[in-house]
Amino acid sequence: MPDLRFATGTTGVGLSTLTGPLGRVLYVWTAPWGMVAAWGGGYSWHYFAQGADLLSDPGNQGGGLHVYAAHPDLQIGPLALLVAMPFQALGPQWGRLSAEVVLTLLGPVLLAVLAVARQALTGRRPTPALLMHRAADPADLVRGRHPLRPPR
Repeated sequence: MPDLRFATGTTGVGLSTLTGPLGRVLYVWTAPWGMVAAWGGGYSWHYFAQGADLLSDPGNQGGGLHVYAAHPDLQIGPLALLVAMPFQALGPQWGRLSAEVVLTLLGPVLLAVLAVARQALTGRRPTPALLMHRAADPADLVRGRHPLRPPR
């Protein structure tokens, strides 16, 4: 069983990274881009809203577990529709907006979880491209060194 203790510094990267300098950089970067994407965004939210309403109303014609047979335009898995249900309960505008905010804030958390999973499965410490001093050196590319691959 891999050791899933979360450490920072030279020993590992984990969920505690979100409270350190890298986490602040990720959130400072994510917040403005989330606002930019929210402006005029959420175009496909109506599919989630429709699917969540139908999935939660089995008495409706084509609702419940028959949602995919009755509505082939809904190409979204049932887990995503279940996650959309609490947001849909807030109404069409607030539901879309709150889903955008929550999912945007979960982006850096997902990156940290993936980093921990990679470290646990491979035993290799993930090296964020932002922190790699070699990534900006064009001479490394000429020498055949990939900037995202750690040096051997």
